[in-house]
Amino acid sequence: AAFAATDAAVKYQVARDTQQFTRIPPATLQMIERGEAAFLKRDAAAVGATLADDYSWWIVSDKGPSMAMQGRDITVMMLGGFFGNQQWFESKVYRLGMAGNMLVQIEVDKVGSPAGPVEKTSLEVYEFRNGLRWREWRFIPGEKPL
Repeated sequence: AAFAATDAAVKYQVARDTQQFTRIPPATLQMIERGEAAFLKRDAAAVGATLADDYSWWIVSDKGPSMAMQGRDITVMMLGGFFGNQQWFESKVYRLGMAGNMLVQIEVDKVGSPAGPVEKTSLEVYEFRNGLRWREWRFIPGEKPL
């Protein structure tokens, strides 16, 4: 027999109270914001102080996951060039929630292109370990589903 979900069953499954995931403890929020403040100041060394030695950044697109970089030192060097070239103008961050050591947010970045500044939207998952950002997963959205 085939199973058919009803609207009532779907609505029952969706929890309306998201507080357990949207409330980030103050000490954790302070740790997260330390890295964000360093990024906004375009201070690659200060960002590096918030990353684990074995930090890795992954980009996930319709082609699957690929490692963009690995290691704190390489990341700091790349950020120094990124900040120096004025490729990044601003970001808007929409925090969606946190589960355990994983922060989920939407980022809308304004970056340079040959045609001028463009906005790029991504879903970001940051993983923390020992008070430092350990891994970052950037999911690049495809076309809208409808």
